[in-house]
Amino acid sequence: MALNGDVPRIFTKCNRHGVPVYCVALSAAISLIAYLNVSDSSATVFTWLSNISTVSGFISWIIVGFVYIRYRRAIDYHGLNDRVTYRPPLQIFGAYAQSIFFTIIALVNGYEVFFDWNTANFFAAYITLPIFFVLYFGHALWFRNFKLYAPPEQIDCFTGLEEIEKEHQEYIEPVAGNILQKIWFFIV
Repeated sequence: MALNGDVPRIFTKCNRHGVPVYCVALSAAISLIAYLNVSDSSATVFTWLSNISTVSGFISWIIVGFVYIRYRRAIDYHGLNDRVTYRPPLQIFGAYAQSIFFTIIALVNGYEVFFDWNTANFFAAYITLPIFFVLYFGHALWFRNFKLYAPPEQIDCFTGLEEIEKEHQEYIEPVAGNILQKIWFFIV
């Protein structure tokens, strides 16, 4: 990510073995937050960490659904529907449904704070949402890109398409050698 310019350049520094030392140091420093759990307020720390990770997962799924919807619009715009190798039934509906579902879940994740108001619990339940928006708009300000998304005509759907189609044509379905492989191939 640092090589692409998505994070500060300092994270490109590697030692002689190729280990990105500052990335590892930052990850280790963040993991030290878990040691706050040994204090008297361990339940509070656990609640904050649990809510941050849970709502971050919800936000990730919202974005996955949004990206899939944008992908399908680009495919429709470029007229590539007949070249899509696999299209599950109701997939567009599923993307909208999961995006709406996870948005609702992210917003009502801490509903219990409204019944017995506690400011600390409110921030513990909803701190991830402002963090996400600060990071998103901070990124937009830093890179001076205020578009929420690219229009379908600007999305490149052709780079690498021929290689993928060639690989799909050359794919040989694996043959199951035993009952466990048959079950596995049925599941997958």
